[in-house]
Amino acid sequence: MDVDATTDLGSGVFHFRAAQWQTNCLVFLEGDEAVVIDPAWTPAEVERIRRAAMSASGPIRFLLTHADVDHTCGMYAFQDAIVYGEPASAELVENGGARSQLETQGPDWGMEFDLNVRVDEVIEPGSTLQLGPFEIDTVPARGHIMDGVAYIFEKQGVLVPGDYLSASMAPLVWWSVEEFRKSTERLAQVMRTRTLRWVVPGHGPLLCPADAIAIAEADVEYLRGLEEAAESAKQEGLSWADSMVRAIGVPLPRPSTPDIEIYAPQVLNAKRALINAGIHKPGEVPAEWGI
Repeated sequence: MDVDATTDLGSGVFHFRAAQWQTNCLVFLEGDEAVVIDPAWTPAEVERIRRAAMSASGPIRFLLTHADVDHTCGMYAFQDAIVYGEPASAELVENGGARSQLETQGPDWGMEFDLNVRVDEVIEPGSTLQLGPFEIDTVPARGHIMDGVAYIFEKQGVLVPGDYLSASMAPLVWWSVEEFRKSTERLAQVMRTRTLRWVVPGHGPLLCPADAIAIAEADVEYLRGLEEAAESAKQEGLSWADSMVRAIGVPLPRPSTPDIEIYAPQVLNAKRALINAGIHKPGEVPAEWGI
């Protein structure tokens, strides 16, 4: 089996990390079947992931945590796989939102992505999937953007939360501060009640459950602070600019790497908190799925 440039996590689980944004991907192997999650980023990185998955001679399933560019960009390499995603991910594929991200964000990093993205099977978050030998519990995980689902492989002892619980970045809220908080709280409950060895967030280092719980607690405190700042600004009738100053004053739980910091998480999150509270910059109409 060719699994070069991987970390063997045991129990048939192999981890890959792309250089860009420290983006993580997993391949699960059991018998002659494979599951791949969110392959990224460059053609060479995706090819290593594809070879690892192809070492299984049977079916390959592709699990999508959410439809951001760095989680769909490797889909082209798995044309024969069945792609699973939650309903809002399927909607973003259907309405062109996922394709638009690939088309517009790739050039920022000197990349040109295949634009043919898809969801073959829609899954309902909160359900259990039986995919061949793999039993996978799913957890709703929206908030970062308008879609999202986390996967629990309890037999293998792995939680895959998508873009939550990252040690390499502060929360990045493109859609809903409240839903990001609720998703983080759900994931913390999973970690407290399930038998896990690894938590593998969409970005950053692999985590033991205890460290991931500490990150979750810090993120929930931060997100509650944002919600409270926005609500108090609304009640006091502050201007948009004064409301932004208040929300930006909520301290981030941790710094982000420079390739994430270009999106200015503190400003991004403050702006989204105000939008969620009904405070809009004069003359601006925010997009439903992001800013």
